[in-house]
Amino acid sequence: ELCRRLSAGGRKAEPERHELFVIAPGSQALRERRLSPEDKPLQIQVKGGSTAFKFLFREVRPASNEAPAADGEGAAGGAEAAGLEAASPHSEGAAPVLAADMSGMLRRGSLEKLADDGTTWYACTLILDEDRLWFSQAPSGEEGGVGGGMAYLPLCECDRVLECDDKRLLQLVTKGSTMMFRAKSGHERNNWLLAVVRQAALIKERDILLQAERIIAGMEGKRSALHLARLDELSRLPGVLALPETRDMFLDFVRKEHEAAAESLAGEADRPGHVRSAAEPGTWPQGLQLQEVLDGLSSYSEGSAAGAAWEDFVEAILFPKFQDHPPVQNRLCRIAAEIG
Repeated sequence: ELCRRLSAGGRKAEPERHELFVIAPGSQALRERRLSPEDKPLQIQVKGGSTAFKFLFREVRPASNEAPAADGEGAAGGAEAAGLEAASPHSEGAAPVLAADMSGMLRRGSLEKLADDGTTWYACTLILDEDRLWFSQAPSGEEGGVGGGMAYLPLCECDRVLECDDKRLLQLVTKGSTMMFRAKSGHERNNWLLAVVRQAALIKERDILLQAERIIAGMEGKRSALHLARLDELSRLPGVLALPETRDMFLDFVRKEHEAAAESLAGEADRPGHVRSAAEPGTWPQGLQLQEVLDGLSSYSEGSAAGAAWEDFVEAILFPKFQDHPPVQNRLCRIAAEIG
């Protein structure tokens, strides 16, 4: 349905000739493959470690009026470019099987697969993808029946790949089933065995790394949330007074402000005609002693001394000025982040 919609506005576009592909990250490189009906894009994203991926709408089948390719090697190459996997010559009446994507295939070939009855062998197209092993299913038993389509085994579910007494046999063991394939020769079987074992190991290693990455990301997220909570506490006066280091920082700041106010007051007294108002912004209130402020801060709790002159002065003037001081901001951030 999506292919029909996308090709509706195209020029001479035929939806039957197009497929939808996904370009997703892999352990070796970015891989591109055709989406199967059972694939779920969000699960692909989770499996890729939340790395960005994109979709590709591409024509994979030639137009019906195009001339067929010539016989021989050239025809085989043209089929690969179109993403079409020819059926095994040993399978009579089998229909061509559309591969997921030829550019992402690591290995492909024609083997025989043992049917579910345990006695019958049928010609099977085998395709090794980056994270799964595709195989064609048994043809239907009806007269003139064609192949049963493609199925796949996720390599992460492959527990063991075993050799057998017959050097042509390849056995794949999963938690729920066992599949048996038969190659034309022992050499071909060995090539498939090495390819599947190597790729399955890479996929399992990737899954372990992704799991570790998710665990680390979760721990870092909790740690960041804790740091932000601490920084939020240090944005309020009770939080600053609760920690010995930040408490000492603020008390030292109060003493320096009192000294600066006293020096400023002495300089103003030397100027004739200047009358200082107790309400001037940033000035130390007349009659308020430094020790009174320090004693109040030593037993401070939010709301305990509501209405006290020293508390109003600290909360309205001194603490905002303390927070606006760049060295103080830097130190508070480092304390919240537990950086020495």
